[in-house]
Amino acid sequence: MIRILSRLAIVAMLAGATAACMPSGAVEQQLAGSPASAPVAVSPAAAAAAISAYRAEHGLPPVTVSARLVEAARDQADAMARADRLSHSVSGDLTRRMGRAGYEWMAVAENIAAGQRNLQEAMDGWIMSPAHRANLLNEHVTEIGIATAFNASSQYRVYWALILAAPR
Repeated sequence: MIRILSRLAIVAMLAGATAACMPSGAVEQQLAGSPASAPVAVSPAAAAAAISAYRAEHGLPPVTVSARLVEAARDQADAMARADRLSHSVSGDLTRRMGRAGYEWMAVAENIAAGQRNLQEAMDGWIMSPAHRANLLNEHVTEIGIATAFNASSQYRVYWALILAAPR
């Protein structure tokens, strides 16, 4: 029963985080200058280190990289770039996407962004957004996957997807 309630709480948190990700919200306002003009490579290991450092400042344990979460994040970033739309649901509901990725989760959350030119800009935007910051500081998550995708004809050009989770 507790596990089910934890899952419901995470899904409810995701619903609240979705509103914070919309282009008209804080993410767009955090961009300094114009969006990236070329693809942005992101190292999952560097992202895990940055997220772990931020979590350590708040007394939380580090996260590690999950290959399955990286693939799921890549699929989401690619789908957003293809659709030219910042959306948590562009490639389906997060819980269903985790199932397609073969990831059995106890806790799962997602941060998305668009237009940031590097990992630091993406992290800064997420940290400044209360819902995204809550995902970064979720005490239950232990693994991450992160990816970017590029669409040269898009308003934002670079789309970011970060999935934070704990396996069951």
